Amino acid sequence: MNIHTGKLLNLHDNLNQSIKLILLTPKGERLLNRSSGSNMMSYLGQPINNVLMQIRAEVVSSLQGNDSRIFVDRVVIKNNDEAALKLSVQYNDGGSTDVSIT
Repeated sequence: MNIHTGKLLNLHDNLNQSIKLILLTPKGERLLNRSSGSNMMSYLGQPINNVLMQIRAEVVSSLQGNDSRIFVDRVVIKNNDEAALKLSVQYNDGGSTDVSIT
């Protein structure tokens, strides 16, 4: 279900929405599920070359640990601006979504 409109989503759109929610929600923010979310915000402001592998590992572990339907194939960091992370997540043999973390 779309979190903004309440309309039903197809599987692809539902997975894209789930990926964005997981990556944009800081771990510990959800009171009833403290392990939900990711630690992506901790990488903002750090030199991108020093944390590329940690970012990729965080994306994979957060997504696969929070939604069993998602199997990450590839994580591409599109922009090395230190004030924002722009990620392209490819999953389940063909699905893809872009996420900006600021």
